[in-house]
Amino acid sequence: MSLTDMVSGFDGGSTLIEAWLRNKNTVEFLGIWEKLNNPNFNSLEFDGIKSQAGLNRFTLSVKMWGQRTNGIRMLILLVHDGLRLMHPTSLKMG
Repeated sequence: MSLTDMVSGFDGGSTLIEAWLRNKNTVEFLGIWEKLNNPNFNSLEFDGIKSQAGLNRFTLSVKMWGQRTNGIRMLILLVHDGLRLMHPTSLKMG
């Protein structure tokens, strides 16, 4: 399930995602996750994003995150006790 799928039923759903991505805590969480799971993550570019996160003028889209940091997609799994974030290659099919 993607973030866009999760907010597709809401008016202004993409605005919700953009507001979530503007939050400094969200950006820090994404950076930690990427550093742990993505050997190609651009940490230098992330540091610039992190320094701007939370400021009124700061904006960030999912596309911009991927392009600037070489970020990979996280997969959100709904499980009985909440949400789990997983790297796509950690899933075993079959």
